Amino acid sequence: MRLFWLFTIIMIYIICGKCILDTYEKWMNGSIVSTIDPIPRGIWEIPFPAITFCSENQLRHSQYDYTNQYKNRTNNSFSDFMRQKMAVADIVCRSAGGSDDYVDPNLFSYMVKEVFPNISDTIVAAIRVPFLNKSLVNLFETTLTMTGVCFTFNLVPLRSLLSDDYVDVFQRLTHKEIVEVDGADVWNPDNGYPSRGTDKDLAENGLHPIRVFADGLAGTVAIVLQFDDRDYDEECNQGGRGFTTGHMSSVYLNAEVASIDKYITAWPPEKRGCVLSTEHKLYFFKIYTQKNCDNECSALTALKMCGCVAFHQPRNTSMPICGSRKWSCLLSSFKVSLAFMKEFDKLVTTCFCPPACSSVDYQFTYETHAHNVLDSHSMHRHLIKNVSATTSYSIINLAFKVRQVYNFRKAALMGVTEFIAAVGGIMGLFLGCSFLSFFELLYFLSLRIIVNVWNARKIHKNDESSQDDVKVNDSSVKNAW
Repeated sequence: MRLFWLFTIIMIYIICGKCILDTYEKWMNGSIVSTIDPIPRGIWEIPFPAITFCSENQLRHSQYDYTNQYKNRTNNSFSDFMRQKMAVADIVCRSAGGSDDYVDPNLFSYMVKEVFPNISDTIVAAIRVPFLNKSLVNLFETTLTMTGVCFTFNLVPLRSLLSDDYVDVFQRLTHKEIVEVDGADVWNPDNGYPSRGTDKDLAENGLHPIRVFADGLAGTVAIVLQFDDRDYDEECNQGGRGFTTGHMSSVYLNAEVASIDKYITAWPPEKRGCVLSTEHKLYFFKIYTQKNCDNECSALTALKMCGCVAFHQPRNTSMPICGSRKWSCLLSSFKVSLAFMKEFDKLVTTCFCPPACSSVDYQFTYETHAHNVLDSHSMHRHLIKNVSATTSYSIINLAFKVRQVYNFRKAALMGVTEFIAAVGGIMGLFLGCSFLSFFELLYFLSLRIIVNVWNARKIHKNDESSQDDVKVNDSSVKNAW
């Protein structure tokens, strides 16, 4: 009988210990689960998306006759300056006839400002309902993409988004001054917009990027684009004349927000599987996103393999711009950066792009139909001040489809509270223990022992005092005799 109970108790302790050990390992491994917040956010808690517009016609024929230059490029009468201009046009127009390894960065900046499409000749108007009298054209920035020279609406202010070296590159591409914006007024992925003032104050209080407070027509951003047919160039286009003119496109937006529970922000990035925007420092960007990291990675790979970067890649003013003869090398570098080949770590050891913990992803649907903006019944007619017979127009209406945004939150599968509850449940099941049992055990192992020792010493002292009294009494009796 005793052996049976001894064996049973030992097995219970072994099973209990194994269950507690498994629970501890699960807690230490930091498993993460994604949950959807039961209460959705409002669209005013996230920025209106940054929208990039790229013209199919990447060169203004009225400023530079690239077609004629292209057809006569073998003409020996071309000056060095003319050949340098053609080398710049070749990389943007994707000409296969170029023979230059590098292009002059100063000449490239000049042609972006004076020859390639610019904001004033492309963006007629941009407004936000219901603030019809406030133009948003100043929120467009000249940007560079694989398509060419483009214009992006509602970017995070460049001096808050890019490093100082990269801002210097963009400053040379535009006539306007890129100003510093107070960081307290700028949205960021981890903390969102600053919490100050009322909703009305926040709507028009200099926060960047802008946001809307309603879905549908009440929160629509309307943008009118134009294209002058005289600027069409046969050799520098992508199959169209600027934009899809004579049409109105309605773009309906949805958004999903990814965030992280405050408890796991204290975890190391390797454990939580993502990084905060301030944890992973980039050379060209001040705000970390996986896309920014990928762009920087591809630029560093191209610089290592080709000795230069593509015109649209992140760079500083001292990095060479690749000419059209370097295209094959650039293509190889793109494949390396995208495929993460084994040689990649040898080329760029600092290229590590984990996912960001906080992000906003936008999805969209759109519909397009013919629309004459010059029609007197068109609600956009008043936005066009100077009408030209050679100019075509296109309208883009952007609006959120719904005003709710669902937040996908990353949280710990087992936090401290869950770990204590799990261990307590296991010990209660196998040993009949509770939280109070630990205090009882602590009492019997510490306070009870101390009290017993103290009482024993006290009794011992009392015994010694009693013996002394007995001796004194015996002496008194003897003296009396």
